[in-house]
Amino acid sequence: MKKVFLTSLLLAAACVHQDGVVEPDPAPVADAHFICTGTEPFWSLELKEGEAILKFVTMAPEPERTDFAGGWANIDEDEGRYEWSGARQNGRAFDVTVTRASCLGTRDEPYDYQSSYGTTRAYGEVEPGCCVRK
Repeated sequence: MKKVFLTSLLLAAACVHQDGVVEPDPAPVADAHFICTGTEPFWSLELKEGEAILKFVTMAPEPERTDFAGGWANIDEDEGRYEWSGARQNGRAFDVTVTRASCLGTRDEPYDYQSSYGTTRAYGEVEPGCCVRK
């Protein structure tokens, strides 16, 4: 009885293909994690549930860093669209949209995702970039 129950539980927690191959379920969508980059000015953005870290490369020895609290507002895995929404400690809104689409980076390296981030709700500023999913 225990063996049948455990087998049923394992099969319920996995994808079973017609050829009998069992694969674990994909990670929950809340675990989506992207690293994005862009230019004009040079920037990088780490984006995951709970936080976003934006860095600008300047003439200073260390990049200028801004942290945001927030999370995934909308995720459509089928369409390849991920919307992250949050704010800085001062309350300034920060929104990011990542879409599955070809993108060429700063050295013409190919990426599978495009992004746009900004304070679109409050100020209309938007910066485009390219992303890789972690």
